[in-house]
Amino acid sequence: MTNDKPEDLFPSNKDISSIIPVDNTQSSLDPVEEILYEKIKSAKTPEETQNFLNLIEQRQTQLAQKKYTNFQLQESQNQINYERKLIRFQDNIAITFSIIAIIVGIGLSFTDVMPLVSPLLIVLGFVKPLGFTIKEVIELMISLSGGGNSEQKSKNEDS
Repeated sequence: MTNDKPEDLFPSNKDISSIIPVDNTQSSLDPVEEILYEKIKSAKTPEETQNFLNLIEQRQTQLAQKKYTNFQLQESQNQINYERKLIRFQDNIAITFSIIAIIVGIGLSFTDVMPLVSPLLIVLGFVKPLGFTIKEVIELMISLSGGGNSEQKSKNEDS
């Protein structure tokens, strides 16, 4: 065994900095907090120290609220970007559908297999991107083909 004295094994608090290196080059992320900690070191009364501690606590609360607000802002921006992409995707689908309907309608117009379907597809292809529903387009086709005249005749007979 060695002849170590207890004082040698457990150095006093004043000598602790010689054993454990203190890195003063790494500062706090918040310079305001750093200044407040420096003020605590130079405080002369317990009241001053408590005031500075309260200020540090308020500053930490402000920083936490700022982080939360930044998080909410980022989430809102992500939601807006998602909605924009979704709308753009839906518009692209509508345009693609319209182009396909027009092409198929033109193709069917050269055959006599379905004579009423080809004009319906062509009209549907042109009108669907404008926001009309399929039901409205079909009603338009019926009224253009003369089916709407019977409704007008019945209204005229009633009056």
